[in-house]
Amino acid sequence: MPASTNHGMDLQQWSSQMDVFVGATLDRNGLRPARYKLYEDGLMVFGSEAGMVELDDRLIVSKGRLGPGKIMAIDTEEGRLMDNDEVKKQVAAQQPYGQWCDEHLVSLADHAKPIESSAKPINILDLTLQQITLAGTVKN
Repeated sequence: MPASTNHGMDLQQWSSQMDVFVGATLDRNGLRPARYKLYEDGLMVFGSEAGMVELDDRLIVSKGRLGPGKIMAIDTEEGRLMDNDEVKKQVAAQQPYGQWCDEHLVSLADHAKPIESSAKPINILDLTLQQITLAGTVKN
């Protein structure tokens, strides 16, 4: 089970025990672009706008963009770029997230009761009168 299953339940930022990573992630909707360029000298330019820094494009080693829900990081100790899968595998290996989810996640389907088919249909006239009495509107 991926670490994101467990971490999707909270809003805390990920932090490593080693402070040697610089990273970026894109939200699941991908509404703000995240482009990057990696240059021969190891310089990494990362931002939401194309052309934000004027540098010689002939020196680009790689370039691209993050997709929705993707992450990348630079291991500054080893001087290498880590892609989405590598970062997520490394984070997932730090704790037993799958075991925690297996032991503690509760599925609503296991506890919710289906609506009975004998439910009383709504009387639209009574409902409208109640809304008028309580100052209800169509928006309510």
